[in-house]
Amino acid sequence: MTTQLMTTTQFMMTRRLGRPIQVAKMRCCHMHSTSKEMMPDFDRTQKIFANKSSWELLRATVMFRCAATPWLMNPARSLINDAFERQHLPLAKSGAPFDRLLLWLVKQTAFRHFTGGETLSECHAVGVSAAKDGVKLIVDHSVEEREDPSAWQPNLEAKCQLLRDLREQMPGQVTFLPVKVTALASPSMLEDVTVWLQGGGSLAARFRLGKKTETSMQDCLANLRVLCTAARETGIPVLLDAEQSYRQPALDWLAMEVMKEFNVRGETPWIYNTYQMYLSDALDRVQRDIRAGVKGDFTFAAKVIRGAYLVTEAERARELGAPVPTHPTKEDTDKAYNAAIGAMLEQIHADPDSAAVVVATHNRDSITLANRGDAGAGAGEESSPRSPGSDHGHVREHHHRAGAGRVQQPQAGSLWRL
Repeated sequence: MTTQLMTTTQFMMTRRLGRPIQVAKMRCCHMHSTSKEMMPDFDRTQKIFANKSSWELLRATVMFRCAATPWLMNPARSLINDAFERQHLPLAKSGAPFDRLLLWLVKQTAFRHFTGGETLSECHAVGVSAAKDGVKLIVDHSVEEREDPSAWQPNLEAKCQLLRDLREQMPGQVTFLPVKVTALASPSMLEDVTVWLQGGGSLAARFRLGKKTETSMQDCLANLRVLCTAARETGIPVLLDAEQSYRQPALDWLAMEVMKEFNVRGETPWIYNTYQMYLSDALDRVQRDIRAGVKGDFTFAAKVIRGAYLVTEAERARELGAPVPTHPTKEDTDKAYNAAIGAMLEQIHADPDSAAVVVATHNRDSITLANRGDAGAGAGEESSPRSPGSDHGHVREHHHRAGAGRVQQPQAGSLWRL
């Protein structure tokens, strides 16, 4: 394998930070890039887990089996959440020492397995260890949604500073920075714009939305431009997190507007939008935006996941008496997911500069399909090798570049959204 192959064709493993025990701010994600094999052999566990101790494998096995046991996890989740909420209360009102014991157990087990640490230095240590396997990282800290405008600028500055810190403290180790747009802009603005779009409104006539909404949109675009400028300066692209169905159409428009400026054909795409394929309209939106990228002469960059808000989407639909916006079955979601990956791969091989994709999945069949679809599309030798990802965490990501085109793979489920 040449150096070029190692840097452009990679398997990735992502993990999202579980809810913090004290001030857990950081998460790490892994990207693997060393094997010459065309396909990862998931049955060769001796090779895949060679750098893991027996204790680490036992801990992971026990945790996953517990997580698959509803009668155990439901009360445990409530106990853990309550203990976390009480840890900042005065001692007399807290559940100590039970809370301290419970949180200590979580930190020694699930927290250690699914996170990169509580500080950037701890993430750096993970990166040094991961580099032995040819693995690179995605690193992020938690910033949740805010409606308060006074919070957006500090959140933006923190993200930009994190990009600079990653460049200085973890040079060559980090590949992406995830970003939650509702931490940088008004969530209600996204909802208002989505209602307008779904009602047949055109953003060419968005002045009809009102001055406040228009100002919020422009503020959001400005913040995203600042962030993408920092991404370009530090060499670390950003991944926009997906939102709920009643916000996502507005986010799609904002993302595409910024892509026109920062995803220049033939160069590195600096911003990726996320598509949740459990939404019944997601495949149409992916295909629409592929065409928009071609027409607009920029690189359309997408992260494709199955979805993160299945329960809340159904609950909201029931409360409103509206149709559920998700596919009725897991099989329908799988078909939509694989179709989206197929459409992105097809576009990349037809015009390598026109598209880039992060293939985010836990699903072995989807990983296999992505690899076979790539090979079957006639990619040259520089874009065909595949390699297994690290087991540290529980999400596989795949990164590919066909010429100047790119294909990459994240998704995660965890206690706390980052």
